[in-house]
Amino acid sequence: MIATIIGQKVSMNLNDFIHGGGQYTKRLVIEELDGLTITLMDNHVTAFFGFDLTVEKCDILGEVNVPDDLVEIAVNYASANEAMHKAIDRFAEVLIGEG
Repeated sequence: MIATIIGQKVSMNLNDFIHGGGQYTKRLVIEELDGLTITLMDNHVTAFFGFDLTVEKCDILGEVNVPDDLVEIAVNYASANEAMHKAIDRFAEVLIGEG
């Protein structure tokens, strides 16, 4: 599947963002999969949905073909991450001991 390669300054935390810190990294964005974005940074890979190339501040660097098996892994990761965030209140209840 074709992905757009972008370059973007990424802050690791709020303190980084406030003080202008962070680092420039490359990302893969697959628009036709709900803006699936794959980021490899500091030997960690993450994926999430919802990146909009028309809104986000980034540099368009080119395009690349991403193998289908890697796209599938990224979609599964991003979907699982969304499910975890949707269940955050339930996880909090369990952690507090009320679940």
